[in-house]
Amino acid sequence: MKNPTLISGIMLVLVAISMATVFNAAYTSNGITFYSPSTNGQVYHYGQTLFLNASAGSQYANDPVTITITTPSGVNVDLPPAQTNAQGFIIETLGTFGQGLLSTPGTYTIAVSVQAPSPLGTKTGVIQVVYIPAQATVTIEVLNGETSTPLSGATVYLYNVTNGVHKLITEGTTGPSGTVTFTVISFNFTQTFEAVAMSSGFVNGSVTFSIVGNQSVTEVIKLYPAVLTIIPFMVMQNGTVVDASSVNAPLTSVVVTQGIPASIIVKVEFAGMPISNATVQASSAYPSLVKVLSVSPITSGPYAGDYNITIEAMVVNTTSAPYEVALTINASYMTLTQSNPLVVQAYYNSLAYLQHLIEQIQTEINSLNSEIKALNASITSLTTSLSSLNQSITTVTKEVNTLNQELITVNETASGLSGTVNSLETSVSTLSSELSSLNTTVSQLKSQVSGITPLVYGGIIAGILGLIVAIIAIVLVYRKIS
Repeated sequence: MKNPTLISGIMLVLVAISMATVFNAAYTSNGITFYSPSTNGQVYHYGQTLFLNASAGSQYANDPVTITITTPSGVNVDLPPAQTNAQGFIIETLGTFGQGLLSTPGTYTIAVSVQAPSPLGTKTGVIQVVYIPAQATVTIEVLNGETSTPLSGATVYLYNVTNGVHKLITEGTTGPSGTVTFTVISFNFTQTFEAVAMSSGFVNGSVTFSIVGNQSVTEVIKLYPAVLTIIPFMVMQNGTVVDASSVNAPLTSVVVTQGIPASIIVKVEFAGMPISNATVQASSAYPSLVKVLSVSPITSGPYAGDYNITIEAMVVNTTSAPYEVALTINASYMTLTQSNPLVVQAYYNSLAYLQHLIEQIQTEINSLNSEIKALNASITSLTTSLSSLNQSITTVTKEVNTLNQELITVNETASGLSGTVNSLETSVSTLSSELSSLNTTVSQLKSQVSGITPLVYGGIIAGILGLIVAIIAIVLVYRKIS
């Protein structure tokens, strides 16, 4: 059973709260007074709870209430049925911004309908609230990357790229100071944004940054002119740097020693960024000759991505006065081309030149030594091969001698067989003569047999008849005896 005293106490507290809020700001719509939210269009931020505290009047006590929330996207959501209290107040917790129904930033419309019996009937009050999670201020400064001066009139696009999404939020144009400022909706968790700047004659630039809550962020984007730049910045001879400058102040004239190969290190940039896939060519114009030089990309070491131009100034004089070589460096990238002149001052340095000649001779000696070693190895290999061949020849000779002995034996055997064959031939000849004589005798016998044949056949027949008569006589005698 419920405690009447406790219920009365709670009711008094609610009445006190209700009476206290009467003196606060309120908004009335169609006979329903809203104390929370207290103004139409009240702003809420992420994590705040939306409490509904409204009064329909005491005459609407304990009546059913329908609450409908229309989201920023226009969807109507009916909340579970509610009821006014004994004083006609509607007190409900509608949710927390940033969660569930109240997740989407924008304007929410809350319609509260109280149904009472006739004659009061139904009345509906409407109030709107605005959900702005947080407001972050983003300032983008766009500068000329080569001069660091502000770029006015540049277009800046701001994208939300949180969790891989790439959604355009807003865009703007930089003013005389090269800056543009955006106000964006933010939350109490980290979001990632990307700003992309564009300006005619420049390559696009971008910057990525993060924002949490009501943060103010300033980011700088440097745009570089869409041009190709050739920057000679170092010269080396015999592994030693003989001339150098900074990248911001490229060499226009270099000094080399006649007769010694020199490496001119060149950087090629597009829109202020080094590129390693440009096509680079170079030629040198001597007083009486134009020579195409060797250009190769550098793929490793501290100058990887740069280009090495090899030039060797001919030894023209042995005085201290230099002569000039007009060097031209050409580069192409995509549809752009660029040419850069460079003056080479070629000095004669007898000590350095002699040292270089000695190094060349030493290199040649080392090369010859390597070749001699290789030849010695080849001779050793050939000697081994010859020794092996000699052994093979000795073996073959022995086998040939053995075959010769076997051939002699075969010949001797063949000679013995020849005598036997002769003897057999004589015997065959004798047998042939005898066979011929025998054939003659047989022929004679055949003639004789042919002559006596009728007489013989007659005698045989007579004999057979006599024999038959004798047999018959014997049979007859045998019967008589029996």
